[in-house]
Amino acid sequence: LHRVRLKMRQTAMAASEAAALQLHFQVTPAVPEIGQTAEACLSWHVTDTDDAPSLSARLIAPDPIACDAFSKVDGQGRRRSMRAALTITGPSLDPMTGWHGVMNNPQGLYAEVTLQIAGTDFVMPLCPDTVFSTLPAQTGQFVPAQILLRHGNAGQVAMQLQLDDATSSAGKAQLSLPDGWHFDLADSASVTKIGGTLNVPDKATPGHYRITAAVGDAAVYTVQHLAYPHIRTQTYCAPAKADIALVDTAGLEGLTIGWIDGGVDEAHKWASQLGAKIIQLDDGDLQSGAFEGLDVIVAGVFAGGTRPLNQSMRHIRTWIENGGHFVTQYHRPIDNWDKTQSAPLPLQPGSPSIRWRVTDAAAPVRIMRSDHPLFASPNKIIGTDFDGWVKERGLYFASEWDPAYIPLLAMADGDETPLEGSLLAARIGSGSHVHCALNLFYQMDHMVVGAFRLFANLLTPLAGK
Repeated sequence: LHRVRLKMRQTAMAASEAAALQLHFQVTPAVPEIGQTAEACLSWHVTDTDDAPSLSARLIAPDPIACDAFSKVDGQGRRRSMRAALTITGPSLDPMTGWHGVMNNPQGLYAEVTLQIAGTDFVMPLCPDTVFSTLPAQTGQFVPAQILLRHGNAGQVAMQLQLDDATSSAGKAQLSLPDGWHFDLADSASVTKIGGTLNVPDKATPGHYRITAAVGDAAVYTVQHLAYPHIRTQTYCAPAKADIALVDTAGLEGLTIGWIDGGVDEAHKWASQLGAKIIQLDDGDLQSGAFEGLDVIVAGVFAGGTRPLNQSMRHIRTWIENGGHFVTQYHRPIDNWDKTQSAPLPLQPGSPSIRWRVTDAAAPVRIMRSDHPLFASPNKIIGTDFDGWVKERGLYFASEWDPAYIPLLAMADGDETPLEGSLLAARIGSGSHVHCALNLFYQMDHMVVGAFRLFANLLTPLAGK
């Protein structure tokens, strides 16, 4: 039935195109504040003023919006329109939810348009030309918005809440803190900023903690304006928050890591917060093999697609043989991957990805070699380190690899055959290579504690253990 309904709506869209109606639905302002009124305008083009299609419409909106009925049709020429008033009565709307006009049931504000053409009624949803959302009463952000703390070494953290509206007093802001945590205000608080020190109790257990804020009864939201060539411009609001990962992990102090950034992930940020010295390698460094002083080299996610990874592999291979530790994060075959040139030993990411991925983020993980050094130091990795993952376990798992690589983990979706290409390690000369197709960078961005612990182990050289 849902397919039939979709086809009927697509037929209505085709009919409106065939009649050259050039329908437009605009809301002004496109992002009204809570308590503010806005105007919805539905307009269309009439090709034949003597035989124009009959058109009627009604507004449909979620509860936080009160809608009036559309006015009578206005306009005597070829452009006709009808208008309706809106009042924003509740909290902000998520513009990402159900905005597409071909959907059976859009979740946001839309107009249900009924066209009568040649005696046939066509009904279609029409979403606003500009993605509609509402602006909360209080907006701002935490700085920093993400914090990594090491258990037993957390103590005090400098943090600030910045409000966007100068008419809002930051002094009235209230922070929602985890039990036992305290925030000491600094003397330098201004009208729109409150800064201070977050005190983490010694008894706090490892985990993901979140701090939010409110001014009076209004929660503080962070506003993000999105404008890319492949989507419509939109304003996205989400509750302002500071996410804190309190992790029982060793650090990476003393390690100098050369990073081959692919422009996709920011895992180097977490490596830096764990104490490593990060040096961003440019193309010249890669092509000349300028790796002096590096303990570790990391190829970021998809780096092979934009960086000369293949051309530099002969230099990387020599550096590994002389004692270097090389880590590759997950890559796709389309990222210029060549199984004989993109890794120091033959290795191939599987394709298509649906065949070589584990989509269930909670899929059981079997540690195949619990005695392997990668699971022993500097953190003891156990099954619970894979708890609480989000989105997926990983994708583009290796489908084939050189015998020197040791598969370390096995996992699968449902009753499928377990895949063993998510984490591979090989000793090469005096050094080592680890290939990780797990979605670690995404897990760390979402403050998954176990991902940080495994990440620290991946970046710790295997040689000499």
